[in-house]
Amino acid sequence: VQHRVRVAFDDGSPAVGSRVELLENPDAVALSPDVGVLPPSTFLRAAERPSLPMLRAETETDETGRSVLTWPAAAGPYALRVRGPSHFTTVVEEVRLEAGGTVLDVAVTRGATVRGSLRPLAVLDRLVPRGAGELALTHTGEAGLEGRAGRRKCPVDEGGSFELSGLAPGTWTVQLRGVDGFAETLDTLELAAGETREVELDLAHLTPASISGRLLLDGAPAANDSFLLLRVVDWEDGASAYDDAERVSTDEDGAFEAAGLRPGRYVAAHGRRETRLFGDEAVE
Repeated sequence: VQHRVRVAFDDGSPAVGSRVELLENPDAVALSPDVGVLPPSTFLRAAERPSLPMLRAETETDETGRSVLTWPAAAGPYALRVRGPSHFTTVVEEVRLEAGGTVLDVAVTRGATVRGSLRPLAVLDRLVPRGAGELALTHTGEAGLEGRAGRRKCPVDEGGSFELSGLAPGTWTVQLRGVDGFAETLDTLELAAGETREVELDLAHLTPASISGRLLLDGAPAANDSFLLLRVVDWEDGASAYDDAERVSTDEDGAFEAAGLRPGRYVAAHGRRETRLFGDEAVE
């Protein structure tokens, strides 16, 4: 049976390229925008009840915002989930399929768009390899946006530019991520539905720093030795931890230099007991 779906924005204009999913929801549980679903290939014995809704059919809207779902008019209950590149995810929790086919109209709210660049490029290049960085946005509002709907990301191109659409209104934190677990929070944005925000994210405060000196043990130069340089991270609850560790070597005079460091506070540790050599050194 063919069931026709039309997806449109609040102003009546068509939502193009939206993914429409028909979910069977036998326990009629409340569905969040990011609820996990079982794929159509999942095999269930007759006595088994799925703990998650099952994806029964999916399609994509055309340039008129229309699409067709093909599925028998069984009892259900069913739900629709609609995802799109320019709107945030919408769930219609109760859908009844008619034997002769169903016409379903779904209204979606246009999401916000954030576009801009990271500057200066020289700093970006030292933080992440050219073209390998990404921006990760995390929604800090209502619990219903936990999961994929509340965590979005987009690549940063070689020119430091980025664009991300379909963001739900509310507060988003913006984080730059790169290889080897690099992550740095850059900004917090308050977005309204349908808003387009142009931003330039300043990386100047992340310009890599360096530290140099001599390593002395019991007053004598520690020649051809090494120690750990640890970056201190302070949590909101007052606790501290280390998130970066770099081993630094000394020369024959005990001198050392460590370059390319992320700005912040550092401690140095030596030996198995990691005896603190100096503490809370600010590197800017």
